[in-house]
Amino acid sequence: MSNGTIDPDSLTGKLIEMQELMDNQCNELISCRARVHELTNRNKELEERACLFQRDLSHTHEQINKYQRDLKESQAQKEDQEERISTLEKRYLHIQKETTHLTEFNSRLENELATKETQLMHVCTILVHKSFHRLSTNRILRLRGLQIGIFLVQGKTSLLSQIRVL
Repeated sequence: MSNGTIDPDSLTGKLIEMQELMDNQCNELISCRARVHELTNRNKELEERACLFQRDLSHTHEQINKYQRDLKESQAQKEDQEERISTLEKRYLHIQKETTHLTEFNSRLENELATKETQLMHVCTILVHKSFHRLSTNRILRLRGLQIGIFLVQGKTSLLSQIRVL
């Protein structure tokens, strides 16, 4: 390049060089666009998965809350059941003590009744013997009275002899 003129060979070399540079940049741009497109698609897939995970996470939180409510309810029912069991155990022990007391009381009453029955039987036996003895004595006296009356009819002498026999 002397005198301000441009050498055509040098221009051609620069043009070719610039064309190659432009082709390289064009290829890089196409490659970058393809990479951007791949990354955009990958990003969409990841966002969709993140959305699904978010829904699953939300559903899981709902389930956790439901399970926590169920657990609290179950614990309340368990405590209620334990209170009922405790109350029933106390009632059972009270009834058991009362039953033992009543059984002992019943045994005492049965023993007293047996004793009184024995005493009554003894008294009855004595009374029967006494009554039988009185009855027998009264019958004997009546019979003797009849005999005395009969003898009185027969005569005074026979009566005296009969009284001596008795």
